[in-house]
Amino acid sequence: MNAIYLLLLFGIILFGLSYCLSGRDIMAPSVIMCAMFVISTFFAIMNIKNWKIDYSLDSVLILVAGMVTFILAEALFHGMQNKKVRRVRKADQAEMHPVVIQKSLLIFAVIFDVLVLLWFYMEICRIVAGYGYTATGVGVFGRYRTIITSLTQRSDSKVALTGMVLNQMIKLVHAMGYVSLYILLNNWFAGDKKKLPYIFHIILVLAHIFSYIMEGSRGNILQIASAALIEWYILWHRKVGWHKVLTGKVVVVGVLCMLIGMPLFYSSLSWMGRATNKRLLRYIGFYVGGSIQLFDLYLKSNITKPKVFGEETLIGVLHFLNRLGFDLDVRNVNLDMIRLDELSRGNVYTFFRRPLHDFGFGGMLLFTVLVAWLFAWIYYGKIKWRDTKATPYWIMLYGYLFYWIVLMSIDQYSQSLISLTTVLQIILMFLWYNFATRYKLTLKGKLHILKR
Repeated sequence: MNAIYLLLLFGIILFGLSYCLSGRDIMAPSVIMCAMFVISTFFAIMNIKNWKIDYSLDSVLILVAGMVTFILAEALFHGMQNKKVRRVRKADQAEMHPVVIQKSLLIFAVIFDVLVLLWFYMEICRIVAGYGYTATGVGVFGRYRTIITSLTQRSDSKVALTGMVLNQMIKLVHAMGYVSLYILLNNWFAGDKKKLPYIFHIILVLAHIFSYIMEGSRGNILQIASAALIEWYILWHRKVGWHKVLTGKVVVVGVLCMLIGMPLFYSSLSWMGRATNKRLLRYIGFYVGGSIQLFDLYLKSNITKPKVFGEETLIGVLHFLNRLGFDLDVRNVNLDMIRLDELSRGNVYTFFRRPLHDFGFGGMLLFTVLVAWLFAWIYYGKIKWRDTKATPYWIMLYGYLFYWIVLMSIDQYSQSLISLTTVLQIILMFLWYNFATRYKLTLKGKLHILKR
């Protein structure tokens, strides 16, 4: 029997186990991880003939060991937290209040976003032309994507990638988008009836998304979509109480998201000036299930040893150390391509490939424990059983990081999240929320900032 069916069976069993250990919380980190592995394995099985899958037992054991480790690490933290809340009142239902931002600040944010996106578009056109490409409309975005993901970028000033000032302004556009997403959902559950602020916040979220369309980056769009899903779930529970089980409603929403999201993901290629020769199901199957087969093919290949500690998992940290003057051999963020079939090559190998390569099997399990504890600490320790003034910040942080969990069956996202860029992005997000909700602007001869 092909061992990939064993992987599917274990994935389903572990999904049920994690669901029970989490107290029937369908959106607990371990539950989402197992659900994604089940979905990815199912899509891989759909392509068992196209990819000539002959799965090895070693691959099954490593993936299952990784999932079990994550589940047990989370369950351990969950159990320890349960003991604490016996002495402390559990934050079941929270009193929901609308988050109010002054209209003039929202207008400023919208104008700022529009100007930054226009500047970014002009830079993209300049860079694409500097590389000798001719493209119009959305085709410019596709060409720009080709350039920024190329291993042979030129470094002369005429075609240098966007400068420091614009990069930081784009980060602020992203920060405003995440904050507006949280405020939209919070105010909806709080029963806020004012329509105009909703319009401004929607524009800011769309500006965030459009900036990534311009970059041809669908992963970051999926990241804010996953943030919307988990923040909706958390805020819903804060309104109705964590004692209520919303599994049925969440499953329905999840299925609808997949039915709507898969065609949107496929059609987004044309929005970004890109193309494919695959049909919808085969294309989605490649993205969702290809990593499962690629992990097996990786284990069957000639595995090289890392030259630097964490060379694949901690690329963001290594880049930062290089900036500080350390001379480290930092590899490209993209891993080696492996052919799946005559139409497809891929370089994503699930959550476990990078730490397995960098730290060995034991190190992979330890890295998995640390990630599980990070998410359990935020979810159980800071959100689910507490209601403080800092709760909105924890919810936004969890929403920002949640894509790491959603992506586990496909890729390891640490090389992007464990970085100075992530730290700066989170700081900007918190600073904007703190400023926009605590201050107002008035014009009395000159611009003043007054504390509310």
